[in-house]
Amino acid sequence: MSGNVNQPAFAPVPASTVNISVSSSSQALQVKGTNVIARHVRLTNASANIMFVDFGPSSITTTTTTGMPVLPNSAIVVATASNYVAVIGTTGTLYATPGEGLGSV
Repeated sequence: MSGNVNQPAFAPVPASTVNISVSSSSQALQVKGTNVIARHVRLTNASANIMFVDFGPSSITTTTTTGMPVLPNSAIVVATASNYVAVIGTTGTLYATPGEGLGSV
């Protein structure tokens, strides 16, 4: 619903998108720099393969059995206080954009 004050549209932090090439080994990616204050992160799975993610400190890891799935060729917005996301999958690219808002863009 457009204009819903409880779920404003996602607004990215300018020039803040990062990406990682996903593999079958868990990898951590810093999604929010030290000067970036954002409560949400938009994750975009730009591949035909499912990916799994978890948020936490720089040492965070994830697995295909415990991670949150990000469906192929899709984007989700999650609320997180963490600066890092761990990702695992088969192949593909995961894009992470910090910002504010949970609604559709």
